[in-house]
Amino acid sequence: GLASHVLKAWIEREVPNTVAPDLFDHKPICDRLVADLTDSADHSIALIGPVGSGKTTVLRNALTRAASTVPGLVVADFSCWSLAEGGEAPRMALETALASLDGFVDVQSLRGLPASYQRLASADSSGWLSRALSLGVSDDPVRQLQRLAPVLASARLRLVLVVEDAERAGSDLAVRPLERLLWTLRDVQGVSFIISMAPGAGFDQAKLCDHLERIPALSPGQVETVLALGYAHWRTPLAEQLEVVSTDSSRDRLGLASVDNSLARYMRRRNGDGFTDSLAALLDSPRKLKHFLRDVDRGWSVLRGEVDLDDLVALTALRHAAPQAYEFIVANHDAARVEGTPDSIFDGESVKTIKARWQALMATLDAPLHVQAIVNVLRLPQLSTIRFGSPALQGVFYHDPTDYLGRILSRSLPHRGARDQIILRDKASWREGISNTMIRSLGVADSNSDDYSSVWEHLSGDLSAIELLKVAGQLIDLLVASRDSDASMSHPAMRSVWRLSRKAVQRDSATDWIADRIRQTLPTHLQFATDIFQYWCSVPHGLTSEAHRISVRDILVSSAKQVFTTPTALLKSVATSSDYPITRLVYPPPTEEPPDTVRLDSWQWLVAVALPAASTSPERIIPDRAVLVTDTSHGVRSRDFTQLYKLKRDWCASFFGSQLREALLIFDSYAGDDKHARAAKAEAHSWLGESP
Repeated sequence: GLASHVLKAWIEREVPNTVAPDLFDHKPICDRLVADLTDSADHSIALIGPVGSGKTTVLRNALTRAASTVPGLVVADFSCWSLAEGGEAPRMALETALASLDGFVDVQSLRGLPASYQRLASADSSGWLSRALSLGVSDDPVRQLQRLAPVLASARLRLVLVVEDAERAGSDLAVRPLERLLWTLRDVQGVSFIISMAPGAGFDQAKLCDHLERIPALSPGQVETVLALGYAHWRTPLAEQLEVVSTDSSRDRLGLASVDNSLARYMRRRNGDGFTDSLAALLDSPRKLKHFLRDVDRGWSVLRGEVDLDDLVALTALRHAAPQAYEFIVANHDAARVEGTPDSIFDGESVKTIKARWQALMATLDAPLHVQAIVNVLRLPQLSTIRFGSPALQGVFYHDPTDYLGRILSRSLPHRGARDQIILRDKASWREGISNTMIRSLGVADSNSDDYSSVWEHLSGDLSAIELLKVAGQLIDLLVASRDSDASMSHPAMRSVWRLSRKAVQRDSATDWIADRIRQTLPTHLQFATDIFQYWCSVPHGLTSEAHRISVRDILVSSAKQVFTTPTALLKSVATSSDYPITRLVYPPPTEEPPDTVRLDSWQWLVAVALPAASTSPERIIPDRAVLVTDTSHGVRSRDFTQLYKLKRDWCASFFGSQLREALLIFDSYAGDDKHARAAKAEAHSWLGESP
């Protein structure tokens, strides 16, 4: 249950609450009704309250308690919902009364009473006609009803006629027959009545009844207390559920987590502009509150741990209490999420006009300030009137990588895609050293299916710098071992952990780690090693300053010189030429980085092993070298992208040195389809033709 099984039973059932605790302070009213019912005198009582305010619950509890105390108390319960027209009310009410008495006394002699009363009252509502015509007393409606008194007295019974939903009897004129019946019953010994109605039902209850009871409107405090019971239950994770570690600076957006704090509660009541104040104003009856709580409970049973609870509560409140605002958010949620002032030339009309359209809608609502207070909980920048801290990680503000609003609106989870709870469990198991499922799942992501890594990144802001570097290291090992073509920093999971590390790892604190990863990766995956350097040692975007970048660059070059001593060793590390690992090793882009400190003419050791490797495996080496020494590499670095594919002769001479002619011959011998290599082939052929 929510707080207990009885509260759960209350929200799940539409029948009056005779089981759950007194949630809305109705006991004093019930006590006064019981006192009247157990008194020896006959009382006429009016119970007044809006539809759904709990009148039936109060009646049921009072009648049950009174029946257990007063012997011979017979309750005849009549609801005006069953009326086809108001004029039928007296007959049906009397038939209900006789049916209730039938189980206690022989009412055979009274069987004709309802029809007789109905006929006489309809023909002579005031009684003057029968008196003028000197009709017998048996034909007087009042005398007809007096026939009940001796029957009740002889059996020592007391009849209580309960007329519920009296406002359903009709207009002011339509209720007159029922009102006359009740006036008449006031004078019948042993008969009491309770009439339950909404305010303005058309009855003159002040004259008709000697006791008036009103069901007060829900107070914010009552709503807060009941909602807090449910909230405490919803906030309690199940055994298998893990919570998202929130970065939210004002977590208690609903004001429900501190209900027991008397000072905080007093301040909320004093200000009168909190979530529960607005909820009480909009959901102004226990029935409405019950339906709202039921909807949240059922939604949370499906979405537990997969959306933000506060957002689910707020959206459900709008759905029940302010459907126009709810529909506006559903229709405009993408525009509502835009941060800042919409003034971009790329903003569509929906974004540019959303604030004006929202304000226009607010002007049409009966309680715009209360609606706005609930909408503010959602932290949608274009609709909120106050500034909160950072959005909840599972809040409707986010639509990528997970559309949390879509989950709440559909009350369901997609059949495909990464679930938050799966990723949180994988992360917890990895932290505890129980399972490496998280690393394996991150490793299998690719550019076409990266749901796991993107959701993992979204939910992993709580990982420490040490943990992030550990994840990165394990991922690198996994990808290098797989020898997959995605084994690079372009891999979705590697980019995810790199982005998180940029926020969590202090600059220059991971230099040794980066150097170690490069050393370990270089012998088997040159492309990945150069990627690690380019990403993690980027001065504007990585984890190092310029000095530390230069240090790692020296380590990269010296390690490569130690590893690539033979063509075989180089080919073992060059899996493919598509990402030009040799070019990246020699001349790392891009232009926003500091100038490279390694001279182009210092790579003779690499040329000595690259040329034989090109003869052995031309497709893996020649296109890569062609990119290095043509204008294409300059275009990539300058972002000019002028695809001239012309050999830069000064570069060729500087890089290849004494082995320039051998390099040109290898270019000239190329027979493959790579456009860079074919351009270099043509250039090399022309250059060779110029030689004596």
